[in-house]
Amino acid sequence: MAMSIKQLNSAIASWGKRSAKVIKTEAQSLLVECACHAFNDKNVDPFTRMVTAAEGLDRKTIVAWITKHAPATWVQETGSFKWNKSFKGEFDREFLTKQVWWEKTAKVTEIATEIDLLEMVRQFIKRAEKEAGVEVAGKKREVKHAALLDAVKKIANDTEYADKATPATAE
Repeated sequence: MAMSIKQLNSAIASWGKRSAKVIKTEAQSLLVECACHAFNDKNVDPFTRMVTAAEGLDRKTIVAWITKHAPATWVQETGSFKWNKSFKGEFDREFLTKQVWWEKTAKVTEIATEIDLLEMVRQFIKRAEKEAGVEVAGKKREVKHAALLDAVKKIANDTEYADKATPATAE
């Protein structure tokens, strides 16, 4: 028998306050309960509550599990799920319980021990330029603080090319 939506919402609210040791397995049980409501009632709001309550966990992995195993689609702009009417599949509690969400989480040994800030800044610049180029209602978007993007580009270029500069020779 599935939990009522009231019981499920209460369990989700208290789930994030428990010890880290129990959180992963409790999350799995709650995800299966959320899936039950999604399949039976077309209610995907509990999934949104799960992701919101999953502070400190790999939310991307949880969202990926949900979209793979349940009739729910993640909407990045709103930070919530919507019903996925084209999802193919049926609710199977035993199967979903065995499909643990943390299986795809990166292992500690796979996490890089260093980060390249220049690479991250370059990705940010590329994304910002793409966003700035989007047209809304046939007009270019207004870019507030455009000079800031230019300054960040200059810093990135100065950093990247600083060690490649050739010293001037006296003639």
